[in-house]
Amino acid sequence: MAATGRIAAVPSPRPLLAALLATTALTGGAAAQDAPVTITVDRIGVGGVVRPGEVTALRCTLVSNLPGPEAIWVQWDIPNADGDVAEHGRRVTLAPGQPSLAWLYAPLLPTDDAQSVWTVRAYAMADGERGRELAAHRFSPSSTANPALVLENTTALIAVVGPGHLGLGGYASSAGLGRPPVSHEVTHVVAGIRVADLPDRWEGWKGFEAIAWGDEPPDLGAEKTQALRAYVRRGGHLAIVLPTVGNPWKLGAAIPGPFTGLLPGRPRRDEGVPLRDLERVLGHPGSSAQPTLMFSIRVFRDPTDGFDALGPDGAWIPAATLADGRVVAVQRAEGFGTISVLGIDLADRRLASVGLPSADVLWNRILGRRADAPSPSTLAAMEEAEVLSDQVITPHLVGGGGLVTQEIAMVRAAGTGLLLAFLLFLAYWVVAGPGGFYLLKHWKLQHLSWLGFAATGLAFTAIAWGLVGMLRERDVVVRHVTVLDHIYNGTAQRAVSWLSVHLPGYGPTPLRFDDDGTRRNLLHSWAPPGRPPQTFPNRDRYRVRVDESPSSFAITARATATELQAHWMGVVDEQRWGDLIRVENEAVHVVRDPSGRDDRLRGVLVNRLPGDLVDVSVIWVQGRRLPVPLQATLDGRRQPWIDADQSGRMTNAGHFWRVAAWPRGTPLDLSDPQLAPGPTTGLADAIDARYVDRRDPTLLTFLEPRMTPADRRRMLEALGLFRQLTPPSYHLTTTKEHPPNYVALRRLGRGIDLSGWFTRPCLIVTGFLKDSALPIPLLVDGAEPAESTGTTFVRWIHPLPDDGRLAFGGE
Repeated sequence: MAATGRIAAVPSPRPLLAALLATTALTGGAAAQDAPVTITVDRIGVGGVVRPGEVTALRCTLVSNLPGPEAIWVQWDIPNADGDVAEHGRRVTLAPGQPSLAWLYAPLLPTDDAQSVWTVRAYAMADGERGRELAAHRFSPSSTANPALVLENTTALIAVVGPGHLGLGGYASSAGLGRPPVSHEVTHVVAGIRVADLPDRWEGWKGFEAIAWGDEPPDLGAEKTQALRAYVRRGGHLAIVLPTVGNPWKLGAAIPGPFTGLLPGRPRRDEGVPLRDLERVLGHPGSSAQPTLMFSIRVFRDPTDGFDALGPDGAWIPAATLADGRVVAVQRAEGFGTISVLGIDLADRRLASVGLPSADVLWNRILGRRADAPSPSTLAAMEEAEVLSDQVITPHLVGGGGLVTQEIAMVRAAGTGLLLAFLLFLAYWVVAGPGGFYLLKHWKLQHLSWLGFAATGLAFTAIAWGLVGMLRERDVVVRHVTVLDHIYNGTAQRAVSWLSVHLPGYGPTPLRFDDDGTRRNLLHSWAPPGRPPQTFPNRDRYRVRVDESPSSFAITARATATELQAHWMGVVDEQRWGDLIRVENEAVHVVRDPSGRDDRLRGVLVNRLPGDLVDVSVIWVQGRRLPVPLQATLDGRRQPWIDADQSGRMTNAGHFWRVAAWPRGTPLDLSDPQLAPGPTTGLADAIDARYVDRRDPTLLTFLEPRMTPADRRRMLEALGLFRQLTPPSYHLTTTKEHPPNYVALRRLGRGIDLSGWFTRPCLIVTGFLKDSALPIPLLVDGAEPAESTGTTFVRWIHPLPDDGRLAFGGE
């Protein structure tokens, strides 16, 4: 498969097989009537959308033809990066003739496509163990009951629960073009998802940037509620759009709802609000052709009469306010993720009829995005007015497989072995060939040449076996790249790790995390995108229990290294690994100038990590929201597109500083004059200079084999604020010339993007620990690795108070 990752366009020799599977299966046809269990794969991927290279959900329907209730084991057989078959399964109890649903979860390979073929199997259970096979069903994404759409792994995903797009369709307006004209990657909005189709484990949602919940009753049940909560705590974003009528989420009600304890109090309902009052939130002022339309909205805070449904603890902050100060959208952090609640019913068809909401006005502020979202009609108008750039943009790969594999590859031992093998072969060739013949001829023993040749072969075979025994690594060794996050006053840390684990033995080797298993952490085989899988000729099998702990299984060891990926949340062991960044004495706070604007930061941080931090970034996102970008004017008339000078504007003001190194145990005083806000520390300009630099468009064009450690660190930083990277320019300048342009792509690292924090006041400090031990508690065969080393990208986040009176003062 090509490294571009374009799944649908890759020719494949398998379409005939996929078509055959669509009509024939091991349990299909007449045989299905006699099978003990009938298996139907209903869908793969939430909403029927699949992105290769990620953990993916699969739902199947099982029907028992057995005489009584039976407990069975159902599993999804899927190849891993080594070519072994991982059996991701769970236990299900079936009643005769009654359909039962079972969700399974497994990581796909980056090379999978619409014609990839997998198998779901069902087994009888005997004394708690898997017994005889009852049924098997082969399928591909294109042959399921609801055929799946397989996307490129450079595509972003947003889910919408309920009918309509809730205005998010604006992000998908460029999906049919050859390249995104206004953003770094295409966004696919998966709309129309129903509650019955939601996964029962958080990893089913893992690939989605956000979930927008519209007009769909949240009748979730315990497992689906827990899955959504875990998705949010681990970094996901749940945006709840309240309907015009009713209170389905039980805000402020005595009866508990699915998110009781995590939602604000009951908002006030205001009737007869004209559309012109909502344009500040939903779109560009004056953009609506029907300003007299009236709407019912929900208000969370009103400074004019003191109404407040948010409470005094400051957990909820305003995300959108009307001109008179009424708060109509709010947000709060929950773990490493975000919950937003919007008081305007975006599913109201009258809004869609006037082209509202504009995704880049409303949803950029909710989700932490920067790029514009012009509609196809707007792009057509720009082209007609000859202001749309036709520049061909070369994409730059920011997050590719080489970003990780260069760091975790165990090349030193392999290089030594190759050198010795070459020298040994050279010596063998000399001794068994011309050198040995010369000696035999010198001693007049040519008649013993065959005996000498055989003896030489035996001797060098013994030497080779001895060298292999001497060089073979007999301990478990781990190389890693880890992104470790901590939120000030948080109760846990989050880590995403890419691992190369050397397993010295042969046969099944247990892997697991040293924790209580209650957080449902993930550990699975990983294949770097853009590199063909390197498999072993002997295929083995191992079992992963998706209903219990998917991070505990016995993988096959072959005295070599295997590559894994971990998604972990827990408490880093201070005794085993080390401490974190800490606040000394008083908490970090903001000093305001006489006008009330944010002026300076105060506070002292101390590096308590197990080593020095290098390439340190200090990012201060201020509470002041920037005004909505203005639309362009042409010949004195307002145009539907955004003015070029205001295109790609960030949602909040802020500052960005760089510190070369932060030694262990030393303080970082935020009142240091070097960290004072200035003309060169503006957040947008500093991001542009560090990661883009339009004077040098090759800044992000690194060929992966040539990346230096500094390049890799900068790319990890860029992945950490991907949605805040300066968007590509799509405007033609007045001189019909334009500076160099770029589009950044990512094939991995979506779960480490902190862009959602750029919509609220906070302090973010990041830096790198070189030659760091693995911070997550991985156990191999019940013991910690004898050696672990690699790069740990540390990110420390300190939420700051939000003053709603000042936040929207610039608008």
